[in-house]
Amino acid sequence: MNTTTNEMTASYINQVAKTINSQMLASVESAFVFWSWGVSRKFATTYKNMAALGLRVSGLLHKGFVYICYNEGRDVYEVYCVNMKGDIKNSNTEVYCDNLGFVLDCMIEKDPAMKEDTYKAKALRDSAKKMGMTVTA
Repeated sequence: MNTTTNEMTASYINQVAKTINSQMLASVESAFVFWSWGVSRKFATTYKNMAALGLRVSGLLHKGFVYICYNEGRDVYEVYCVNMKGDIKNSNTEVYCDNLGFVLDCMIEKDPAMKEDTYKAKALRDSAKKMGMTVTA
């Protein structure tokens, strides 16, 4: 079913979003990885004429929206990180379901080049800031 936004039904969009959500959760190392993204909202939508799962995130690398779109013609996901003004800040248009979680984590939360102790310190400060606390040490 090769569809355009005008031809997509709400049922189709919801089904694609559910599939994306299932594959995303199955491809992350643990639930902690998903929760580290600071997801405050998940919703079925369309983006760039594709059915998508939208996430409102507050990660270390990206704060704003993430659209995980299903490119039906190429059978891949396209991931777009969009700021609150609607500008695309990062994208990856060649994501397969088995590495979806890793790609999302690298775009939202953890730069793979970052040392583990550096990441942990930044994550702790970010979490404390979100809770209105101060970290000392």
